[in-house]
Amino acid sequence: MQSISPVYSEAEVPMEKTLALDQPQFKPVISLPVSIEIINPKTFQRKLLPNWGVALRFEFSDEDRAAIAAGGSLVLTEIVFGKQMTPINLQICMPGEKPVFQMAEHDMQQGEPN
Repeated sequence: MQSISPVYSEAEVPMEKTLALDQPQFKPVISLPVSIEIINPKTFQRKLLPNWGVALRFEFSDEDRAAIAAGGSLVLTEIVFGKQMTPINLQICMPGEKPVFQMAEHDMQQGEPN
């Protein structure tokens, strides 16, 4: 499995950043800052929080695809530094397709940015 660009589309490539490039203990990944939409579950009002998330796209090798076809699983490990895990969204998307990620307002652990 390999981190690939573009994360979403060619138009957003200038905004992409490579994380962990100078950290040999980690595998570098290409990331794209993204906005997160939150929804108030009582009023259904929507609010967009710019740059509150980061998106990564991975491409599977033939070996990865064979392992999944044989019943293998995708395992996500998030280093949380002793704190609570943050919400994640893991989806299968076709090239150029953007995932859908919405979060209920009551699920937010932190206040909104000023």
